[in-house]
Amino acid sequence: MQQSGIAVDPREANQLKQEGYARICGFYCKAANVLGTKSFRVTVCTDWFRGASDAKPSIGTSRVGFDYQFLPTHRYLFAVYYLSLRDYARQLEQDRAHWFKEPYWGMVVDEDRGVFTWKGGNTKQFPLLVVSSPLDLELRAKQYHAQLETYTSPSA
Repeated sequence: MQQSGIAVDPREANQLKQEGYARICGFYCKAANVLGTKSFRVTVCTDWFRGASDAKPSIGTSRVGFDYQFLPTHRYLFAVYYLSLRDYARQLEQDRAHWFKEPYWGMVVDEDRGVFTWKGGNTKQFPLLVVSSPLDLELRAKQYHAQLETYTSPSA
């Protein structure tokens, strides 16, 4: 994270290592499970698939809702905002009935293009945020909500 310009308090860095999540730059962040150099497992919220839920994904024991999940690759620190992840999860192409019940989903990251696909033969690609400063996290959250307001506000 330091290579990506994110200064992390030593206590938070330790919590991230020990428990897999920490409060970083004002956001609760979780490290995705790294399965390989381009393969990760992220936490989703199964409530997303039972209606229009904005619930944050969490680990059952922590009850902490995560704003971002980090995907560290060889060259970049990628992140995905939880509401973007919800939107991408709802666009799953294959095995929806199975995966919509599961709290952990596999993804494959294309580091060169900054995108990922869901595992299991899915081909649709989704963008990832490259984190190079704390401002990236704040701006992405604001951009998502501004974009949502643009699409949901009545036209004049």
